Amino acid sequence: MKLKNKIIGLDLSLNGSAYCYTKKKEIYKYGKFQDTSLLEEGSYKNLIERIRFIHSDLLDLIIDLKHNKTPIVFFIEDTFINQMSVAKSLNYLGAVVRWTLYNLDMEYYNVSPQSLKSFITGKAQIVKGKKKELMLKEVYKKYYFDTDDNDICDAFSLMKFGECFFDNSTALGNHQLESIERYKIKLMEKQNDKRKIKKPKQKL
Repeated sequence: MKLKNKIIGLDLSLNGSAYCYTKKKEIYKYGKFQDTSLLEEGSYKNLIERIRFIHSDLLDLIIDLKHNKTPIVFFIEDTFINQMSVAKSLNYLGAVVRWTLYNLDMEYYNVSPQSLKSFITGKAQIVKGKKKELMLKEVYKKYYFDTDDNDICDAFSLMKFGECFFDNSTALGNHQLESIERYKIKLMEKQNDKRKIKKPKQKL
């Protein structure tokens, strides 16, 4: 079954955000946005510059894909970092990226780190410090996709998550089907919660 959407996995990072999508059957196009790690660290101006670079590269990627009339859908990993300063910076980046996609009327889905790990490894909880190593190993074992870059690995995993979301025949095992089903249930619950929110009455 051919997917009706072009699924883009997008892993956000202030040093090297990564993307991945299927160009043809089992031929993947992937890469990283401009490396901003060489910019001077620790300043607010630096943060804005990093986000500007990433935003520019995101627009270039979208323009490059727009010539194909296939609808584009992004799957983005949610931010979950213990370091408050890093999490705050990534939240800024995430807000800019999502606002850009929303403004361009492009569909996107947020995927929690737990949902992504569960989909790839079959385990929602992984021993601290072993997540990156296990993800790289499982991605290669399941898809023969060989990379030693964690960001590209996550972008690839997000793309596969998205493909299975729209076509469950791409699932490799029951744990992937169950992971997608749990995700869809949570998605429906969030949508129902939004419908319950009443708009405040305007004062005359």
